[in-house]
This record gives sequence, structure tokens and C-alpha cells, in this order.
Amino acid sequence: MINILILDDEKQERELIKYLLRTRDNLNITEGNNGKEALKILETQRIDVLITDVRMPFMNGTELAEYARIKQPHIKILFFSGHDDFEHVKTAMLVGATTYILKPIQPEEFNNSINQILNEINIMNAVEESEKKRDEVLETHILRELINDVSVAALRERFPFIDFSFLNQIKLACLVHVYTSHQLFTEKLDALRKTYTSIHYFSTSSNQVIIYFTNPIQMEKAKEIIGELDKSLPQVFTFQFTPVIRVLDDINLHIYQAEKILEEKAFYHRAYNDPENNKKVEEDREDTLFQLLIQSIKEVDEERFNSTLGELIRFHMELTHLPISLVRFSYARLIGGLVDDLNIQFDEPKEKLIGRIIEANQYQEIVE
Repeated sequence: MINILILDDEKQERELIKYLLRTRDNLNITEGNNGKEALKILETQRIDVLITDVRMPFMNGTELAEYARIKQPHIKILFFSGHDDFEHVKTAMLVGATTYILKPIQPEEFNNSINQILNEINIMNAVEESEKKRDEVLETHILRELINDVSVAALRERFPFIDFSFLNQIKLACLVHVYTSHQLFTEKLDALRKTYTSIHYFSTSSNQVIIYFTNPIQMEKAKEIIGELDKSLPQVFTFQFTPVIRVLDDINLHIYQAEKILEEKAFYHRAYNDPENNKKVEEDREDTLFQLLIQSIKEVDEERFNSTLGELIRFHMELTHLPISLVRFSYARLIGGLVDDLNIQFDEPKEKLIGRIIEANQYQEIVE
């Protein structure tokens, strides 16, 4: 879509220009009748083509064009005026006018001028799109190398022509295991990217995708986006976030840890959908989550501890058929292990905490 701003204090002239543009596709036309209105529009909207009269109230067209060039350097400018004099033409050229036509506007002259401008924009957009795709391929290659434990310093040495600044924008990643319809998953992801420009992704295999998020997105927002995708594609994929990425050379470690958790989730998903294996899977999953909790404490990884604890709570709440006595036993065992094996100190004595768990009649009481 090409955005055009038509500026003239005479409505009749604006209507004529809109009429001459009516047969062209993919144009978004905005109009104003003076420089003051144009300033507001240029502050809030991307404008590709400014079609403006030279003489207007509040601010003349050449002054406006100077401001437009500063705010939006890519902008193309078409001046029109009833004044055929050298000074107007010279000033218009100095502020970067693409072309200059005289009033009354002649349809053939206007069409020739606007066709030239639109062709230039289409060529520029095609070049930008090509460069963008090239950059995306290079960025994906760099990320693959980082994940394979190649250092940033080594990559800079190997690829001195690449701008590595994009890496500083990567703050979070999410590994995804797709069970069915990889194409459907990426189509949904592409649709989300139109709304959330901070989302990027690449496939590492036929059933695995790495999604990464750039500034200024926050962890909670990223989770909300993936949750939105999960709701639209139930039972199609499972996922695991990395911690927030603060050191680029740690990307490999974060991805590796997330991949291990994701493998467990993927196994659980496959087995859980086989009714004969449900009971064993539930037991294995519970043990795995308890082990992950203890491991996150040993590694002083608060973020991983909170996410695993939340997953454990959801796991037990979903298993409504599980006897409360087994749940009491599991959490009492966890408290005992934390105190005896890891020397974790709670506000209350271990015995009192375990006693409260054993006396609980509902799962919510145990969690609290």
C-alpha cells in the first residue's frame, strides 16, 4: 500500500487529484487543506507521496517539504502551482521535489508525473524487500551458528561484512515442537507477525521451530502471544521458553536447556494420547517436574523454578481423578527433600509444613 497526502486549500483541486488517481490500486489517500494539518499527519502517519500546492495558509509548500524531508526522508514530493516563475521552481528543486507541475492541472501531465513517482516507489520497495529477505537469511544463519556453540567473536571474524547489531535486540526465545501440520503452524505464525513485529522465527527441522522475540517485548507479552497461538491450534504443538537472554554467548546454553525440557514435553504429549500409557506417563511426568524443581533450586534459577512450579500445579489440577492422598504424599516428599537434601530453610519448621500438607482436604489448601 502506497500512502499519498494531497494538500491544497482549494477542495476542488483536491477532488480533481483524487479523481485522477481513482483507477490505481493499492493507494491510501489522505488529504488536508493547509500546512498545519499536514504537520499533524506527517507526525503520525507514514506518507510515501506528498502532493502539495506551493502557496497555502499558515505554511507554504516548500517550507512543508523541508519539514517532511526531515521527518520522512524517503518521501516523494510533487509540487503544483499557478505560478510559473524561476524562483518557485528553484526553491522546489532545492527541497527535493520529485517533479513540479502547473495549474490548472492537465490530466496527461499529472498522470505522467505520478506514474514516474509510483514506479520509483515500487522499484525501491522491491529492492528493500529483496534486501530484507537477504538480511533475514544471513541473520538466521548467524543464529544457527550461535546455537551450535560458535562464539559471537568467531562469527564476527568469519563474516566481517555482516551487521551484528540485530543480535543485541534478541531478548527471548521459544522452542516449539510441532506434532501435525507444520505448514498450518507457520501460516498462523506469519499471520501473528503482521500484528506483532517483534516476532521472528526459523525452522530447525520438519517438526521444530525456534521463535525469537526482539525489543521491546516483555516475557509476559511473549507468553500471551504464544498462548494465543496455542488456543488457535489445540494439540498441534508444545513449546518451551528460554530465560531472558542477557549475554549473547549464552544463547546456546539457554536453547540446549529449553530443548531438553521440550523433549520431555513432546514425549509426554505422545504418550498421554495413548490411553494404555496414561498412568505411567502421569507418574513419570510428576517425577520429572519435581526433579526440574530441585535442579532449578540448585542452579539458583528463579525464573525456571517459578515456571516449573506453575506447570506442576496445573498438572495436578488437571488430574481430577488423582486421589488427594497421593498429592499430599508428593508435596510432603518435596518439602522433605528440599530441607534434608538441599538445606532450604522455610519460615516454618519442616514438620509443621508437612503436617499442614497431610491435614489438607483439598488440593488448593496444599498449594497455599
